[in-house]
Amino acid sequence: MIIEKIDVNKIHGAEYNPRKIEEQKIIELSESIRKLGFILPILVNKENNTIIAGHQRTKTARKIGIKEVPAFFIENITISDEINFNQIHNGSECQCQEPAKLLKNYEVEKYHSINCDDFEIIIESLNMAIVDSLCKMIVKYGNVFLSIICKNEVLFQNEYIYACKLLNVSCNVYICDDKKYDDIKYYFSQQYGEYSYDHIKKNTYVQGLAQLFRKVNTNTDKRRNRSILYEEMVMPFLNKHKAETIFDFGCGRGDYINYLKRLGYNAYGLEFYNHNLKSIDVVKGNKQIDELVKYLNENKTFDIVICDSVLNSIDSLKAEKSIMDCLNLFSSKYAFISGITIGKAVRQNEGTKRQRVDSKLRFFDKDNFTASFRKGQWYYQKYHSKEDVYRIARESGFKVIEYKEINGAFKALLEKIKNLPAERYVEAVNFEFNLPLPNEQSYNRQDDVLKALELI
Repeated sequence: MIIEKIDVNKIHGAEYNPRKIEEQKIIELSESIRKLGFILPILVNKENNTIIAGHQRTKTARKIGIKEVPAFFIENITISDEINFNQIHNGSECQCQEPAKLLKNYEVEKYHSINCDDFEIIIESLNMAIVDSLCKMIVKYGNVFLSIICKNEVLFQNEYIYACKLLNVSCNVYICDDKKYDDIKYYFSQQYGEYSYDHIKKNTYVQGLAQLFRKVNTNTDKRRNRSILYEEMVMPFLNKHKAETIFDFGCGRGDYINYLKRLGYNAYGLEFYNHNLKSIDVVKGNKQIDELVKYLNENKTFDIVICDSVLNSIDSLKAEKSIMDCLNLFSSKYAFISGITIGKAVRQNEGTKRQRVDSKLRFFDKDNFTASFRKGQWYYQKYHSKEDVYRIARESGFKVIEYKEINGAFKALLEKIKNLPAERYVEAVNFEFNLPLPNEQSYNRQDDVLKALELI
């Protein structure tokens, strides 16, 4: 274990740091540091002195006059891994219901490197998503985590102890005086900051990569990634109800729309970000808009509008509202929507040993958005509760007439119960049909749609 002291004025925060803190929490964090000392090392990129983890503690240390803080330094780390490290480290700072026990006594108020076998661990109480992530980071960048122990209980970062056991490496710990037990337990159970992605750049055109490739369910295609919305709700509905015109808003590669066409339906699809994983086919997007405009000039609405998984792959609440308002605009009566529930995302975040394969770390802001950094881009996902689905439907002039949750995904059939004010439609079309493209370009097709609908 190599912990170094560093001048707080020689390090700086990362622009991407997704955490913000309220003044009251700064006060509480100040009290913690005054009572307990600055015992938890921050993590710093050695090449450029960027804080990887510990932004709020460093900010507080400066405020209360602390000149130097303990730090682990990480070398040869890419910006992508730095961001992932930041998120994983923040995610690992959680309380365990059944703390691990240190079976031997050590000198208090000191850092120690302790054999992982000297701990008794209640595995069932651990979050395996965090354990797996910690293991990966330790293997890649070294053992730069630390647990806090008091009265031989691990009161901070239990998952780290188990990660060390899995890797058969020593555990870095700080052991506190027993008299501080209540303070340690209280202060290290608090959340000093919340996630916020408002300040992080959004390149909306990469969101297409976050969507599933939905392929029609056929017996001959074993690689299918079928749409549960289509299979479980749309197709059964079409078998029972008359519907001639169908519009899939965000159709991906259009496999289901082409299938409906083969069945004889007058079906249209629109995908703004037709990805081949390397570039966006803007020509195809414009062609789909041309076909839509031609249809709207004569018909104005569709019998059914479908929006499959798109509400997960958005990067703002404005996008969510615009999508729902467009569904109302294009629908004469019915709309289908789907997405992943917040319940499933939380369960994956809190993976137990039995759920380990399905465990994924996500970090939610107040609106249930998450963000991850991959291949030089930020990707956003939005998760919904049942109450969210009913609310956004109601706010955009629909009522939910059927709602299902299947394998953690919601599927809903909506009935249009009222038109929205014209200005809402104009705002939604201006947003959706002028979405940004790479190199400061955009579709700029909003006026074509508005004219077809006689809204301008």
